[in-house]
Amino acid sequence: MQEVQVKVAFIIGSQSDKKRIPKGFYEMLDAVLTKDGWETHMASAHRHIDPNQDDTLMSLCNDLLDREIRYFIAAAGGGSCGLPGAVSGLVMDRGGVVIGVPLDSEGLQSVIGLPPGIPCACPGVGEWGLLNAAQLACQILAVNSASIQLDLNKFRELKPKRVIRNFEIRP
Repeated sequence: MQEVQVKVAFIIGSQSDKKRIPKGFYEMLDAVLTKDGWETHMASAHRHIDPNQDDTLMSLCNDLLDREIRYFIAAAGGGSCGLPGAVSGLVMDRGGVVIGVPLDSEGLQSVIGLPPGIPCACPGVGEWGLLNAAQLACQILAVNSASIQLDLNKFRELKPKRVIRNFEIRP
């Protein structure tokens, strides 16, 4: 059996943030990338989570990059929402791509207002932002993988389509 290489690292800012991740986020990544194609980590942009070990964001990002993981989804709550920008700053020189999701609208400016040279995609805020982030990560990987594109298409077909009613485009 061929070993599946992890392609995406999901980094969440805290235990309380972890409770806010919608089920559909995990479902999409599991269905399209398989359970072994992505992994979750908890790290703070501001502090150690466990003072008894080296759990700094810098050491986590270096470890993930050393394992050739180049795609990151970083999500955090609160007004500062520094995690996506911190991850981007740590991984960009080694080819890392970051999708940042503020879990609260108060943190939106922290993600979309990053200075030039610290790129971070932001597909939305909160649950919808996370669902879009999972899909965006899969779409990015599908560019170079027909099997991921096929799995992504299958996943989309299984989910009920939402219809936007009463929407008219005016010239």
